[in-house]
Amino acid sequence: MTESSYAVLILLALRGPSTAYQVKRGLERLAGEFWAVPRAQVYRDCVRLVEAGLLTAQQEESGRRRRVLELTPAGRDAVTAWVREPTDASMEIRDVALLKVAAIELSTPEDVRALAERQVIAYEKRLAALADIETRMRTRPGSELRLRNLAVGYGVYTAQLNFWKSLAADPFPVILRRDGERSTRATR
Repeated sequence: MTESSYAVLILLALRGPSTAYQVKRGLERLAGEFWAVPRAQVYRDCVRLVEAGLLTAQQEESGRRRRVLELTPAGRDAVTAWVREPTDASMEIRDVALLKVAAIELSTPEDVRALAERQVIAYEKRLAALADIETRMRTRPGSELRLRNLAVGYGVYTAQLNFWKSLAADPFPVILRRDGERSTRATR
């Protein structure tokens, strides 16, 4: 089973019966800052999990007649076992802006500064989003343990914000190499 399937199971274990749309929205709220799952993937996972007997799907009898998904005992056992299993996997970073910085020599100081300034704005927004999540979660009983994920988010986003602010201030800084020599990145 994929991690996104487990994310669906986790959400249903924490929130109870939900439609696939509610699962997608819930994942965005619960883990959107840490675990992005494409919308189509959520719907495919829900179908597969029903087929595997880990979820049930009941059509609403009135209204929009949506399918309401619910965790089966086998689904609860599967997600509980997965959550309890230690992992060596760590954070994966796929950051387009950092990829661009990896080729900084192909750019100009003005371009790097513009990129850095955009990233400063983006990380300020992400930190504000975490603050909003924290405010919402603090009002829910039993959410104290889940708030710990936010501490990681705050740390990562604050480190990124500080990096981008320093790059905006000095796009081609003098870098102290491991051998103690000073070097600058070549400008184009």
